[in-house]
Amino acid sequence: MKRNIIVTILFVFLCCISCSTTTDDAENSAIAEKIPTIVSGASQDQQGEFPENTFGVVAADSLKNKIIVGYQGWFACPGDGSEVDSWFHWDHGSTELTDISVDFWPATNEFGKDELCLTGLVDTLGNPLYAYSAYNQLTVKRHFLWMAEHDIDGVELQRFANELKDPRYKSFRNKVLDNVIQSAEDYGRVFYIQYDWLASDTMLTIKADWRDLVNKGVTENSRYLHHDGLPVVGLFGIGYEFKDFTAEEIEDLLSFFQDNPDEKYRAAVLGGVPFEWRELHFVNNPNSPYKEIMQDLDIISPWAVGVYGSGGQAYERHQNVTLKDIQLVKSWGNDYMPVIFPGFSWKNSKPQYPLNQIPRRGGQFLWQQAYSLLDLDVDMLYVAMFDEFDEGTNIHKSVETADQLPSDKSLISNADDGYRVPDDWYLEVTSEIAKVLHGDGPLTVDFPLQNTLKIHTQGGWDETRSAIGQWDHIDKQDGSYQTLTITQSSENKFLIQSSDEAAPPCGNEEIFVEGQGEKLGNLIIIPKYTARCRGSTTGGPWSFYNVLTYDMASDTVTDVWDVVWERQ
Repeated sequence: MKRNIIVTILFVFLCCISCSTTTDDAENSAIAEKIPTIVSGASQDQQGEFPENTFGVVAADSLKNKIIVGYQGWFACPGDGSEVDSWFHWDHGSTELTDISVDFWPATNEFGKDELCLTGLVDTLGNPLYAYSAYNQLTVKRHFLWMAEHDIDGVELQRFANELKDPRYKSFRNKVLDNVIQSAEDYGRVFYIQYDWLASDTMLTIKADWRDLVNKGVTENSRYLHHDGLPVVGLFGIGYEFKDFTAEEIEDLLSFFQDNPDEKYRAAVLGGVPFEWRELHFVNNPNSPYKEIMQDLDIISPWAVGVYGSGGQAYERHQNVTLKDIQLVKSWGNDYMPVIFPGFSWKNSKPQYPLNQIPRRGGQFLWQQAYSLLDLDVDMLYVAMFDEFDEGTNIHKSVETADQLPSDKSLISNADDGYRVPDDWYLEVTSEIAKVLHGDGPLTVDFPLQNTLKIHTQGGWDETRSAIGQWDHIDKQDGSYQTLTITQSSENKFLIQSSDEAAPPCGNEEIFVEGQGEKLGNLIIIPKYTARCRGSTTGGPWSFYNVLTYDMASDTVTDVWDVVWERQ
């Protein structure tokens, strides 16, 4: 879904880069003079310090056992040293941030003064708010420091092919690439290029750009990720029926990367494909021209953002779709890189959609996806995304509570799902996932950070507790809350009493819920079942998804991960 946002970058100028080119001291000084800094008396104490790399150096010879994050690197701001001179991607195009396009706001308390862009916005307490620019080398370095601190192996750097046709846009992307190269070297991370915006009129542009990068030594950099002996290149959009290209053009592009007579331009191709790629091009259309194309991709990576909205739904799709995908891809001798995401919201980019469309549920949604995939023995993962604030999939540090958001805007804080978590929480969850993938931690069905996860109740912030009893705040599909009392009558049968007539409309009557949950270790997953108001033939039924942690020793339910009501 991130691919659907139309990208329009304004004018930027930069000299050509080399495989390890960095901005020289003189240019850095000039940039720093133009960057807005903290005003006198600001409440933030910005130090901007960078420790030495003590996190090791990630091997760059394979995607195996890697956790990769998508890196847009597209944010700009006035005075960032570039000639963009606008709030690109923070805003739809206004010069005063009056038409914000993001749904989350970054936490900038660790940024140095020379990284901050003064926005003119204030939070609900009157404190000034700051943004950042990916044009600033220091900010990209800080991002890579966070990655190293949280066991993230590297990034898939986006390069939008439509931008590369214009020298102004290409110069901006080259500067961001320069920043990524230097930062990956500084903190021992890896990177590779992904081309987005495939179209009939960008195929030649992609080829020319790749030749240019290879000739400048980018793929020979020690931090450029290789797989099966070749540099990795991503191509997003293959197999989507609405894309503006033909299968023949994709075949030609693959031939350029895989069969190029000049071997230095060859690459291992990672294809970003629809989540339902196998059903679209193998099951429903056995004559699809994409059947052979899919088999030619060295790594298949189905785009999962927005495909499901709860842990139960993710588990069901992984069992019924992903498992078969993996079996087919492995039979070809190719690799499979699934996508996970923390949540989703693009209200300020697409006003017709609700705010907080897919809630994060305090990180449990991200962990549930990872658990159900790692349980299938996947050996590489892609997290969408590091810095995608526009679509609300960012794991970048973001503000904790609503009073830290712009006072007159509609955005989401980390606490808006009913959980009080710190600004780096989604980096921490990603770190827990990385530990399992790297073999440094056990795979458990229980959310590994649940002992520190705080749940919002009417009495304040409480530590995670038993699901049995009263819940003052349960997130529903529309993002609101209700009061429920949960008791267990027998195994897999639960009594739920609601005091909210609106959802579900039973008033203080009991709702009798029956569902044969599937036990997986100590996890009961009931992907979908129905409920009615007790004694009523008109109230309901409702379908809802639920993930319950089950204590086999005491035969009790100990945690409810998510409850999503949906009227049938």
